[in-house]
Amino acid sequence: MRYQAALAEKAKELGVHGFNNNVALKTLVEISYNGVAEENDEIQDIWANLFINAVNMEAGVDVKHAYISVLKDFGPIEARIMNSLYNNRDIAMKQGALAKPLPELVVSINPANISHKEENLPPEDTRVVI
Repeated sequence: MRYQAALAEKAKELGVHGFNNNVALKTLVEISYNGVAEENDEIQDIWANLFINAVNMEAGVDVKHAYISVLKDFGPIEARIMNSLYNNRDIAMKQGALAKPLPELVVSINPANISHKEENLPPEDTRVVI
């Protein structure tokens, strides 16, 4: 299955050797179930990353059940937006970021220059997403 291959690849990539025994089995089962059931490759990769982060002792990530709840409602656009923001997190953390046009591009901005005029806003469907 693709999900199992994604898990194996991510574990190998991160060099995961020790497994976190503090994660509730219910949480791991739910992450795995949703990862296997997901048809979209991008979202399936996010499930695989969440699983690996949950079981990897070295990740230092406390996987909350809320992450599962949110990810269950993700569609392809939300996955692309999240991946784009994550991949550009250094810019966002240092300078703030304006995701326009979403989800292909994240642009560094100076918050003082933000205009709230209608013509500067992303399309309505994108504004609803963010």
